Amino acid sequence: MDARQFLMRFLSAGMRPLHEIEEAAETTGIAWSTIKRYKKLLGVETVRRGNAVIGWQMPPRSKGSRAYVELKKAREESKKLKVQLEAVEERIRLLQNVLRLSRLGNR
Repeated sequence: MDARQFLMRFLSAGMRPLHEIEEAAETTGIAWSTIKRYKKLLGVETVRRGNAVIGWQMPPRSKGSRAYVELKKAREESKKLKVQLEAVEERIRLLQNVLRLSRLGNR
């Protein structure tokens, strides 16, 4: 099995954690540099959580594909959650300021 076949098969079910890809490549005997070269050639996408790389996935084939639709929904949900998180963080900052002011008033 070459690196191209390896990546296509290994990622066919969806996103895989990076450590699993590295372990499987090593077990298969394919050099990591070869895997990374074929990642680029195949257009494999890097999945991130914040700034951390958590895995790889094959790109959606077309805008009508199930993977594309699911990815689009996940990105929209992620945006909504980010807005909600920012609102909660702002509330926390306001409450911290109120608490700080109340402590100053009790001195």
